[in-house]
Amino acid sequence: MGQIIGEVLRQIDNGERFIAKASSGPRYVVGCRSELRRENLLSGTHFILDMTTLTIMRILPREVDPSVFHMKNREENGAKTVSFSDIGGLNDQI
Repeated sequence: MGQIIGEVLRQIDNGERFIAKASSGPRYVVGCRSELRRENLLSGTHFILDMTTLTIMRILPREVDPSVFHMKNREENGAKTVSFSDIGGLNDQI
């Protein structure tokens, strides 16, 4: 209770504090539990944030975003070469 998922945006104060984005939208300057390895809190790392103390409680494992996963190219023979003729509606840009 009182914990949400957040993401590290960048590190400040030699790793003592971080600028983080909460899953609900706002950004905070947050601290970190002393038991966590601060060198693992890189930009883009997801974590559990205690909202009452603004403290990173636990680092979450790296997950694949399901919306991005479904956009991956699944060609059987490797990556397909895409030309401008394969993409419609870009005549003005070309």
